[in-house]
Amino acid sequence: MQWWTRREQVSRHTIKNVLQLTGWESGGTKIVPCFLVLLKSNANHANLWTTPCVFTRRGKESVKQAQICIMASPTKKAKFEALRKQRVACYRSNLRLQKRKDALTSELRKCKERLNDLKDSGLDDLAKKAELPEVQTMLSTECIAAAKATSEQTRRYTDNWLLLCLLLQIRSPSAYQFLWDSHILPLPCVKTVRKYYISTAGM
Repeated sequence: MQWWTRREQVSRHTIKNVLQLTGWESGGTKIVPCFLVLLKSNANHANLWTTPCVFTRRGKESVKQAQICIMASPTKKAKFEALRKQRVACYRSNLRLQKRKDALTSELRKCKERLNDLKDSGLDDLAKKAELPEVQTMLSTECIAAAKATSEQTRRYTDNWLLLCLLLQIRSPSAYQFLWDSHILPLPCVKTVRKYYISTAGM
């Protein structure tokens, strides 16, 4: 077994100390995170690097920052300190935003699961308990169906909803186009409404 650092070969005494610290000498798998070594000539643990711990990395960064502060003038030190604080603030802000994003993503996933589990019979029961008008019940049913659809091509509309959309389109084409473009209501496109009108007129 041979141990190498990045630039020079480690002495036998150092190898023995590393083996004792890491537990490789006794057959263990404990790794010292502060000692960066490369394990060679070992089929089971080829190209294995240990990474420095957090305290070691922070210590190196603090030394670099101290060297910069020592060589800089007081004015540049103030600018450097302001930039450092700004960097820390941005890092913390990104962490908060990431946590918020994860929470919202989890909540959205739960809402989608509840929406998929919601059945039409349960929705009708809720509408009856709330004593909603028939038009509002139909609208809520169409909204749930539109949310469950995987794409616009797979969406299906009831005859009553298509008839209501046809009346709205005849009454005010501009208002219908605005509602359809804004996705305020789950309206079918104008071509679908016209096809429905042609099919009903033929009857």
